[in-house]
Amino acid sequence: MHANACRCVVSNNPEDINSWSASSYTSSSQVTYPRFLKYPDGTVQALWREGISGNGTYYSSLFDEASKQWATKILWIGQATGATSSPYEQRIAISDKGDIHLCWGYRLANGKADSNFGMYYAKSPDKGVTWTSANGATTYSLPLLDTNSEKIANITTGTGYVNQCGGTCDLKGYYHTVIWQLVDNKTQYLHIWYDGALWNTEIVSDFDIRVDTSGDTVVESLSRPMMCCTPYGRIYIVYLTDQEDFKGQYRAIDVTTPGMPEDILLAPYTSGPSAPSFDDAYTRKWGVIKTLLTRGGSEGIDGGPAHIITVNLP
Repeated sequence: MHANACRCVVSNNPEDINSWSASSYTSSSQVTYPRFLKYPDGTVQALWREGISGNGTYYSSLFDEASKQWATKILWIGQATGATSSPYEQRIAISDKGDIHLCWGYRLANGKADSNFGMYYAKSPDKGVTWTSANGATTYSLPLLDTNSEKIANITTGTGYVNQCGGTCDLKGYYHTVIWQLVDNKTQYLHIWYDGALWNTEIVSDFDIRVDTSGDTVVESLSRPMMCCTPYGRIYIVYLTDQEDFKGQYRAIDVTTPGMPEDILLAPYTSGPSAPSFDDAYTRKWGVIKTLLTRGGSEGIDGGPAHIITVNLP
């Protein structure tokens, strides 16, 4: 969905995909980037944007399994203070004890990734009712804003940051995220994480690529990265690129040890313009990435057969 009316279904019976009923978490006609969040206790929550690029806000709603109804929507993230803008969430992470980690940046202009800036953060122990900083010392009321949240990195406009990259929790429940960032006129991955005391940033790639972010940024040269943590505490950034050295490969960067990133091959795979997407909670439990990939195709173009890739992480 991209500024469309809500399209949602729920199965009529638990664990049975043979019959469905229509469902709706909002009456808005401008729904974009819907996600379903699942907590360790089984609770399901919807999160989505209402509005358009450069002019939107984020809402959430909890699902009641008994009635199969969605609760009244709640505004989670508002526009940047004093500016028409749209928040874009990083990959949301839910820790093993049920804390939700919400991280986002903003876009000022419709269709221009160069107008992105951030990064902001808040966490909630109660499914979004109350919010605090990473160390719990500061509380934030809803809606969350750039001036009403924790600023975890000073990412300014025009520096190559593109919205909606990865995020995950480590075994201690601390949040990690990753974005694109221009370094010496090349696009690199910037790892941003909380270590229990401070927020840290580190460039963890050495690409010979410059991604043009003057438009919407739908490119084949470098995917939006994902992140995951294994049961052994290893932290990975997972990505695809058409860079010659790594073309036709599904790869990851081990960023567990600060100052010692290690880029590794996960599996040979020739993809078109696609990006990895998987359940990081599954990986944290089993140490396995299971993801759907295709040979390419975007914007409605037939990309050919799809494949499931299953990777046991080191």
